Amino acid sequence: MDSKKKIYYARTYRRLQIRWERTIVLACLLILPTTIIFLMMLDALTDMITRTGTELLSKVIAAENMHIVSTAYSILSRMSYIKLSTVYPTISMILWNMGICFLLLLLIFVLRKGSRPFAIFSLFAIVIHMVSCMYFLFAADRFPYTAGQYSELYLKQQTGIWLTFIVLAGLVTTFIGENGYFWKLVTFLSIIAYSLIFGAVRYILFLFILYRYSVLYMALLFFVFGPMFDYSYFVAIYAIFVNKNINDYEFGKKKGVWKWS
Repeated sequence: MDSKKKIYYARTYRRLQIRWERTIVLACLLILPTTIIFLMMLDALTDMITRTGTELLSKVIAAENMHIVSTAYSILSRMSYIKLSTVYPTISMILWNMGICFLLLLLIFVLRKGSRPFAIFSLFAIVIHMVSCMYFLFAADRFPYTAGQYSELYLKQQTGIWLTFIVLAGLVTTFIGENGYFWKLVTFLSIIAYSLIFGAVRYILFLFILYRYSVLYMALLFFVFGPMFDYSYFVAIYAIFVNKNINDYEFGKKKGVWKWS
């Protein structure tokens, strides 16, 4: 009968020791300067995004149908956004979208043995789009938003997400163990950089969809492909960081740092 040469203690009563003073100082050094720099550079950042966006969108949108607007965001900063003409859907387009939604619903119920998380996500998206189609079918003249208002709302919402991610990324990285400062910094910067790039690219893509295919897709873009996707990649990058720490603290040279209750 094979026997283990080493038997480790159960993990139930072990914990990582944290020096709270050092950890709090590290968190403040990551969060506070980054937040101040971000707010001070927000006008330049959004100006770069909107200028790049107008340059790319000018290939499909006439110059007279869009322009850049500057507005106040906070005491420290202003922000810019692209204001473009609103395109409303036709009746035939609404009916075509409703028909496709019904077909997708039938497909989901027929293929019940498929991926349940994907089916739930698809059902969520289809229901939202169906509600949007029905709204435009019966009350299109009462739709309260324009493409320009959505553009402003998107960048204000995205700016809030960027600020939230600075705080969250700083907290979740610094409060795991005492070592690995390099990987903590890499994870923090990776989350911020990915969020900035992803948010900017998605902004330009969403404006293209709204102008090319109408505001019928506004609810779908906002509720399904909006902030929920941001937290998905946040968790993904954080999971890579946690997995790195697990390997170090479980099997690497740092496994001796565990404290026992």
